[in-house]
Amino acid sequence: MKIPLIVAHRGLPYEAIENTIESFVIAFDSGADFIEGDFWLTYDEEIVCIHDKNTARITKGKAKYDITKTTFNQLRQINYFDIDFNQKFIIPTFDEIIKIIPEGKGIFVEIKDNRQKFVDILKTKLSSLNFSKSFIRIISYHPDILKYFKRIIPEIKTYWIFDSFFMRSKCKNAVIFNRFYQTLKEISCDGVVLNLEANLDENNFKRFHDLKLEISVYGVNDQNSTRKLIESGIDYINTDYTKMVRAIIQDYTKLNNQS
Repeated sequence: MKIPLIVAHRGLPYEAIENTIESFVIAFDSGADFIEGDFWLTYDEEIVCIHDKNTARITKGKAKYDITKTTFNQLRQINYFDIDFNQKFIIPTFDEIIKIIPEGKGIFVEIKDNRQKFVDILKTKLSSLNFSKSFIRIISYHPDILKYFKRIIPEIKTYWIFDSFFMRSKCKNAVIFNRFYQTLKEISCDGVVLNLEANLDENNFKRFHDLKLEISVYGVNDQNSTRKLIESGIDYINTDYTKMVRAIIQDYTKLNNQS
């Protein structure tokens, strides 16, 4: 049985502020193979990790800055302390996150910012950072940005993200699926990132695997779904609960070793 790799969604968002260094460190300590973070470009062209385009939600309304219109230093001056996690919010840069990734572990970089200059700047950073590109996965909802990324950095794997409604509509029959696959070919994707709520089955997964596409499923936060996905043979499980998924995978690994 193929064992999927664990992707920690925004780190461990129930143990630390999402998309922070603290959250990512805890995720790796809890058994993650990859972390997944969301990235934007600041006004002064620094790549930072935050899910939303502004800081309102993450600071519970205490600070409302548009990431793309604010300098990195201004974002670093945000004075917000999350009492739930006993943690001060500090927005991290891409460079800072790369430096805390353990040897043999990796990162899923979700490109939220769909401007081409984001990719240009990321390429420059990657050329100067001491980190293997084989441990980087690029994911995005934006097919145009994935196509551009693959054109200028072809050696890094890219994955197209889909919501549940989109995937259900695309996988109803083989004809529609094949048209959809043509788009994946046009943007040179290496795989797909699917929402668990799409209720896809093993036949859908087989279609992707038969086409040599890797599969990551996100929103996997319960034991039953985790077990079903392990048995379906997907490549990555994206979860908020790394410890739970790691424990279940260890059980399957023991069974494999005994058989």
